[in-house]
Amino acid sequence: MQPHGMNSRFAMLVCGLVMGIAISTYWPHEPLKADASGLEKIALCTAPTINNQCDAVFVLDSVTGRIVGACYNPTTRNFSNVWKASVAADFDVVENAQYVMVSGYIRTIGGTGGTPAQSAIYVAELTSGKVGMYGFVMSNGNQAASGELVKIAGFPFRDGK
Repeated sequence: MQPHGMNSRFAMLVCGLVMGIAISTYWPHEPLKADASGLEKIALCTAPTINNQCDAVFVLDSVTGRIVGACYNPTTRNFSNVWKASVAADFDVVENAQYVMVSGYIRTIGGTGGTPAQSAIYVAELTSGKVGMYGFVMSNGNQAASGELVKIAGFPFRDGK
């Protein structure tokens, strides 16, 4: 004959397992959202613009060291205007550059020629050991404003560079 406490513990364990499985099955699942991806020679990321009206998409070509970005315009059903930057020049890298790119939230104040987007593009380069932060501007009316990506700030992540 088993002690009464042993049956109670086993019952509690089984009850906990059943409840855990039930909760995990019926609990609302949050969709995964990836905002950056890359291969050896190209990287891609998305960045929210103004009040999450649309996402801008940015492509970094590691061969040329250039970022090109555009924002989808639902009115025209096409990508409107383009932002560009040469990160190779900013990092003083001529060949064998190895880049990583992501986007992130940034709090902005004011702007010239439009409204600064609520996100920035961060690029790191392995050879130079530097990180650069780039911003972009949306024209008034939630349309993309063409122009250059603006380098806002940067820092070295490796000593001696």
